[in-house]
Amino acid sequence: MLYIDSNKCDKFKGCPPAKICPTEAIRAVGSNKLFWVKEWVIDEDKCINCKKCIARCPHHAILEKKK
Repeated sequence: MLYIDSNKCDKFKGCPPAKICPTEAIRAVGSNKLFWVKEWVIDEDKCINCKKCIARCPHHAILEKKK
């Protein structure tokens, strides 16, 4: 499974990985300004683990959970 490292994520509303996710598993939680969100999360029920988002994240904030 994947997760978003909130320390690396810039929390921009135009998140490139969210735009390319085929199942819309990446979603914003809260909004604190015009262009920013409080955090991005990956819905584990929707994520198919295709990992397209990992390559698309400019901040390398999407990581795989250790097993």
